[in-house]
Amino acid sequence: MIKSDVSSIADRIRPQRIFALIVALFLLPLALVTYFEDSYLGERVATVRKERMGCEYIRALTLFLKHLQQDRGVSGALLSGDPLFKERQEKVAALLEGDIKAIDTADTAYGNYLHTTAKWDAIKKQFRALASEEKRLTPEESFNSHTKVIDEILSMTFHVWNTSGLIFD
Repeated sequence: MIKSDVSSIADRIRPQRIFALIVALFLLPLALVTYFEDSYLGERVATVRKERMGCEYIRALTLFLKHLQQDRGVSGALLSGDPLFKERQEKVAALLEGDIKAIDTADTAYGNYLHTTAKWDAIKKQFRALASEEKRLTPEESFNSHTKVIDEILSMTFHVWNTSGLIFD
């Protein structure tokens, strides 16, 4: 009986409609999977772009941090009375200026996305104040002032990790 009902229904439906129904049943899931996959990939591309911004910004911050740590050591030696470090300090000062320009460039490009501009401006101001008064400081004061700027850079690096999503990787 069921067989005859199915046969009678199949006899009434044209082969083109049966084929169209079968195609639709296969294409609908394929279309849904494609849509959701495309949506996921779009989100992932946006995440990767933000992470890349963070990497570029952190690269510039890391170089500045490295050169500031070198400056801390060289300045301590100079302020302790060792004139042999004068030339090295000039080289490190030039590297620091290059680092500041690199961070300024990164901040111009990514500061709005990573919310770093105010933090970077404060660090830069703190560094400029240190550089201008450094010759009048004792070795210990110089060390402490450098360390404060270094701590701020480390804090900003952590901020960039958070805002770019790199902390999740």
